[in-house]
Amino acid sequence: MFNTAFVAEQDAPLVLQWPPMPLQNASYYVALYFADTFSESSRTFDVYINDYLFLKGLNVTSAGLSVFATQWILSGLTRVILKPASPSALPPLINAGEVFGLFPIGRLTHPRDGMEVATFISLLLFSFKVSWPICAD
Repeated sequence: MFNTAFVAEQDAPLVLQWPPMPLQNASYYVALYFADTFSESSRTFDVYINDYLFLKGLNVTSAGLSVFATQWILSGLTRVILKPASPSALPPLINAGEVFGLFPIGRLTHPRDGMEVATFISLLLFSFKVSWPICAD
């Protein structure tokens, strides 16, 4: 998450190196959050991640919206680029973002094993049982 919205200069792309650390080569869940800072206005722009088009013609209003991908391959330093698109008179902005990766823990090899670990962690952190969907073998 960011402390404040990042806004591009007029007619210029907004380029962020984010997250600030290199990522290991893997599939990630990427979520980006947007909300126009002016009520009753909107802005349109294209979203790229590492020069690959993530979303074209995103129209952001003060109501806000989020976009996500569940399996986006990332590796090393990552750049999020917001490029102005017609007919927007306002520059691109971004309010927040999240990147999640799933990585093997120890010798766990089956999705149900991951569920067991997640349930154990939730019990430690939240002191209540979480109902996970049952995975078929």
